[in-house]
Amino acid sequence: MDIIDKDEKEVTVIWKDRKYVIPKSEISSMDSSKSGAHTSYYYQTFYLKDNSKIIGSVAEETPDEITIKSELGFVTLNKKKN
Repeated sequence: MDIIDKDEKEVTVIWKDRKYVIPKSEISSMDSSKSGAHTSYYYQTFYLKDNSKIIGSVAEETPDEITIKSELGFVTLNKKKN
């Protein structure tokens, strides 16, 4: 979410390519120190060739590997082997 305008009454933000105007009376707090790439996380199930599965979210992906953040930590898989 990016703040594009704010005044004494409202804050205007863009989130997922849509513009929203939020009354300041509805905002309990704002942390302006958070900035950078915005990411939404969702869990996926990855089924491996040995019939095991990993449930987690993609933390990083390259052409050869995928790193998954699971409940047990980070797992890096070679795409060609798994």
